[in-house]
Amino acid sequence: VKNLLGEELIPVQKRTAIFFNGRYVNYPLRFRDMFQALDVRQMIVCFLDFSATRIRRRLGHTMNEESFEGWIKSHFGGALYNIYFGPYAEKVWGVSCARLSSSQLLRRVTTVGLWDIVKKAARRLIGLSAEGKAEYSQQPQAFYYGRRGARVIAERIKDVVERKGGTFLFEHRVEGIDVTPDN
Repeated sequence: VKNLLGEELIPVQKRTAIFFNGRYVNYPLRFRDMFQALDVRQMIVCFLDFSATRIRRRLGHTMNEESFEGWIKSHFGGALYNIYFGPYAEKVWGVSCARLSSSQLLRRVTTVGLWDIVKKAARRLIGLSAEGKAEYSQQPQAFYYGRRGARVIAERIKDVVERKGGTFLFEHRVEGIDVTPDN
């Protein structure tokens, strides 16, 4: 698509925020945003629960991870699920997290190790930069968009197909597809 559209495509940095605990925070989550949005008690509860969850996983104790709810609780703990992941997912999907399949998460949520959290916190305490890329998403943070909108992609594809002798038929039923080369 980039070759087809050339200069018509422009790179766009995705910036997404969600309303969490009375304020907007970046999504995907960054530790700084998460902990600025939590009060001290919530921060301690979430950290201890997350730590205990990671230790339980190391010892081989996991929950049923087939549902979104089970997967998140098994990887991040119940506290973060209850105050962040659960309400957010249910708002976005409009379905109970117990009914959402965890297989859909593999592209959207990644885990972070407890040791990584400790290292980041230590770097912050001694004044070194600890902020980096977002930890909890594999979703691309940049994308391409047509200068004249998304329709330009379909228009350009249509132009190329028609230049090569193809035609578009609308409101017709497909009865078959011929894939024989024109040699």
